[in-house]
Amino acid sequence: MTATSDRRLRVAIIGAGIGGLAAAVLLERAGFEVKVYERDASVDTRNQGGSVAIDGDLGGAVIRSMGLAREFALIAHPEAATSQHRDSTGCVLAEQPADARSGDAEVERPELRRMLLNALPDGLVRWGHALTGLRPVEGGCELGFSSGRTATADIVVGADGAWSRVRPSLSEAVPIHSGITFLDRRFDNVAVSHPALAELIGPGTLFALDGQQGFIAQRLGDHARVYVAFRAPLSETNNRDVGAVRQDLIGLFRSWSAEFEPFLADRASSEDLRPVFELPVAHRWRSPGPITLLGDAAHLQSPFCALGSNGALLDAADLAAALTAEPLASRALANYENRMWPRAEAFASAARTTLRNAFDARGPRWYLAQRRVVSCRPPWSER
Repeated sequence: MTATSDRRLRVAIIGAGIGGLAAAVLLERAGFEVKVYERDASVDTRNQGGSVAIDGDLGGAVIRSMGLAREFALIAHPEAATSQHRDSTGCVLAEQPADARSGDAEVERPELRRMLLNALPDGLVRWGHALTGLRPVEGGCELGFSSGRTATADIVVGADGAWSRVRPSLSEAVPIHSGITFLDRRFDNVAVSHPALAELIGPGTLFALDGQQGFIAQRLGDHARVYVAFRAPLSETNNRDVGAVRQDLIGLFRSWSAEFEPFLADRASSEDLRPVFELPVAHRWRSPGPITLLGDAAHLQSPFCALGSNGALLDAADLAAALTAEPLASRALANYENRMWPRAEAFASAARTTLRNAFDARGPRWYLAQRRVVSCRPPWSER
């Protein structure tokens, strides 16, 4: 494989999500010839989902290393790190205030993507390029796209999420449904249009879980996001109208305290069904050529430990560091993967266990007790 000392190494990143864009920023600044290929026609093509939690010591450290701390502060919501836990009766079981010194914050996914895009030269991201083919050739890879165009690169980085088109070149692993699905509901102008909902959520994040179902609600500025979590086979929600599913959920939550009614009864600005999928906890691969993965493409996991986006940012930093430090690209990729894999396994294991504990039939008090045993911050020394 090409050595970095011969010329500027050409890196093709598939996917303009958080991890892919972060890798592009770091690699472009390190002097690599970088192109990002994204299937969406533009940054605003589709609903990107809700907020992501950035841990000040993990993803936050990567953002600071990019010199984007000021830009991040403008879009971050540190107050959303405040949390409370309730049961189905509305009883408050635990509260945790935000720690201003931690650097922890929630940020809207679209805003974080825009911040990273603004740190890249114009034209570096190629929109409307869905990957259709990938094959190793002498010295690198040839890529084919839905437009009929082709490109070549010395290294291909699959940062294209849960249903990665790059991953099958390396691994037979496919995402498996966890058994939990979220009805994702967004409420705009929440203080004026949904005052009861806004008061219940408070300034940060509310967890109301009770065995097989629950609510996770979050206030971010003038809007709120409510995730209605429930256990059901995919066959019961696939191809169903979202409104019909919501009506079913109203019945499912009928025994809950009336104070939670606005979460399902109020009219939302938008709502989508989001099944929670996972890859095997110890997902690894044997690279057949100049290809690697990062972020959800490599270690898709439950959002319950809020480690997915932090892991993707750490992946980006480790990939850039490995390619910068090691002249031989094949060795650099091996160094990156050997650093990323054990971290990803620790994060995915914590996320998987926490998800299952959260929806255990023994209820929310048992779940909170288990959180003191299974930490969402597995020990990991990074920087």
